[in-house]
Amino acid sequence: MGNSMRNLVGKDIGAFRIKSIVGEGGSSIVYEAEYTERSDARCGRRVALKVVRTDKGASDLSAFNDWLENEVDLLRSARHPGIVRMFPFQTADNQYGYIGTAKEVEGWPLYFAMELLNKTSLRDVISRSNNFTGRWKVEVLYQVISALSYLHGKEEFAHRDLKPENVMFRDDPQSRTVPTQPVLIDFGLAGVDHQDAATYPYASPEYLRYLYMLQQDSMTPRPKLSWARYDIYSMGVIAYEMFNGNLPYEGMKADSSLNETYKLLEQGRRREMNAKLKQIRSLSELISDMTSPNAADRPTADQTLDWLDTEVLTQIAD
Repeated sequence: MGNSMRNLVGKDIGAFRIKSIVGEGGSSIVYEAEYTERSDARCGRRVALKVVRTDKGASDLSAFNDWLENEVDLLRSARHPGIVRMFPFQTADNQYGYIGTAKEVEGWPLYFAMELLNKTSLRDVISRSNNFTGRWKVEVLYQVISALSYLHGKEEFAHRDLKPENVMFRDDPQSRTVPTQPVLIDFGLAGVDHQDAATYPYASPEYLRYLYMLQQDSMTPRPKLSWARYDIYSMGVIAYEMFNGNLPYEGMKADSSLNETYKLLEQGRRREMNAKLKQIRSLSELISDMTSPNAADRPTADQTLDWLDTEVLTQIAD
């Protein structure tokens, strides 16, 4: 009988020794692990090992494995400093690969390894927002959108699950002037057009409306969606949160349900931007455009970068 997901610390998965749990999501658990393959010069390297959850039922396991395989397919070809790097490892047949089967775990879930990032996420930064300057926050926003520009352009993918928890940092973001590199993680939904999943407060209005109607009638047809503009909406919500300290609509919280989020969006009561954000008019206008209810009115990632370069960064002194 294999090990359960909860008691893997101190045990092995393939060539990896599990050290601790880094984070948990609905479809996977990420562990800090040590690479133990002695024939590899990287033996002893600490990595983040993402393992599909096996405690959600057989039907979910199949979908979760599909998501992980999709994430591996994207990440193995992605080459950008703002996108988490994969860690190739020796598989059972002594070949190097990017994905393995955890035969030591009940259900034999799939897993892959990636660089071990600092444990600080953008959510942590938002919680202590006063420690960082406006220019620092804009630089973080710029670097994340630069990664999106790469995805939307060269890779022709959208992330589809942007939220503060999915933006990590390579080093502890202590500097008040120059941020360490922010890194996008969790690409399980990227390029998967047939999966209906979302973190509701960061999902675009057109997609939320579809999910809400789908809940009422399972035969509701999916509208034609621009996932790139979906990403821009999500980043606009994140930017609002970074500079205003809360979400754009009154009553909305990061863990609001589908019904709660949809009703708040339909009511349309947007929160007032704080005085400091209003003073940076070019930034407040950009965030308003990024979070427009109309997808066609949202800028592209490249347009957003141009605006940050020519309008926003020229107005922020601190």
